[in-house]
Amino acid sequence: MEKETKPKIPSSHCSAEKEERTVTVSLRNPHTPVRHVIAFLRQFCTVVGNPTKNLDENGFWNSSWSVTVRLKKDPSTSDGLQHLPQRCTLGNSEALITYCDIPQICKGNPGQKFKDSPRKTTGNLQDQENHVDQECPRKSKMRLKTKQDKMAVLSSIPVEMRDELLAGVEYIKTLANRFQNLDPVMVDLFGEKLAERLCQKYTGHWYPEKPMKGQAYRCIRINRHDRDESILEACAHSGLKYHELTLPKEMTLWIDPYEVSCR
Repeated sequence: MEKETKPKIPSSHCSAEKEERTVTVSLRNPHTPVRHVIAFLRQFCTVVGNPTKNLDENGFWNSSWSVTVRLKKDPSTSDGLQHLPQRCTLGNSEALITYCDIPQICKGNPGQKFKDSPRKTTGNLQDQENHVDQECPRKSKMRLKTKQDKMAVLSSIPVEMRDELLAGVEYIKTLANRFQNLDPVMVDLFGEKLAERLCQKYTGHWYPEKPMKGQAYRCIRINRHDRDESILEACAHSGLKYHELTLPKEMTLWIDPYEVSCR
């Protein structure tokens, strides 16, 4: 990949102008033409600046663009502005839109109509369509449960494999949510369930005195035809769908005593 020489651009910024925002558009497919990004934004706002590539700490493009836009006025909203959608489809690829004060909307299960929700009951905030995400009582309870589960999982991992196992799980979590478009609570729960499953799998197959022994058994392999059972189980227990994860199409991860490596 060709290294960029431009300085790193902040991911989000609130302008002094009430209507202006610096918007970050993260692309799932880095080959999506930038003109498609601009064309989509112009449907909802006025684009007032040229798009610039966002770079990571190593100076490489991270598949996202920063664009300065001016939001349209909308007297029906609390702040008088028409905000952009959080997600969109550009061509045949998904994209995530973020900026400093974009409203976080909780819509329950993706693709599910509000009137068909099995959780619908009278007088419950989570049954109000498009309520503010941070006010969702279901998520508050889930955060508490996740924190408790995390402590339980950490205490259950043997000390001799804890550092390596957690390093491998954290790497998979990072790959699975590269564009930050998944619920962070569900991603944390996914990581905890994955750590729990791998701990069960590796117990009895961890040999610090012979790190290479059992390497093939501990290996996590992902390709076009195979889906690792541990990752599938973690998805099933966290509420995530495997197709939602942004994992590479080909990957081999070895979690061994004293070393975690990936190809």
